[in-house]
Amino acid sequence: MKSPELVQAQTDLRNSYLRLSDLCGIDGRSSGDRQFEAVGSLRYEPRHPTLNDTLARALIERPEIKSAEKDVAIEEKQLEVDRSATRPQRRILLRLPSLQRTRSQCGPDVQSWLRRRTECLLAAV
Repeated sequence: MKSPELVQAQTDLRNSYLRLSDLCGIDGRSSGDRQFEAVGSLRYEPRHPTLNDTLARALIERPEIKSAEKDVAIEEKQLEVDRSATRPQRRILLRLPSLQRTRSQCGPDVQSWLRRRTECLLAAV
């Protein structure tokens, strides 16, 4: 009487041959007990990639990671915009008492000077 381990091993071997036959495109059921013979040698070269190599490969092979990183960057920018809405606003009112004329009465040089000064003051805020 065969031991259960031997029967299981023989069954696993037959299943492996059938799977290999399917992968090679051979009809393994009709060939009977055709055995496969290994030719050549199998070389194993261990790899020890660094974390940066692994992450770079993941970015190349998994585009959803790059998409998630872009989503995080967008959310960080949105958080910055949301926080800016709660900051106090400063406005500067600039009066020049020596100029009693309106802007329309001033010449183009004075108007451009006023515009530049106003832009500089607002940019500094």
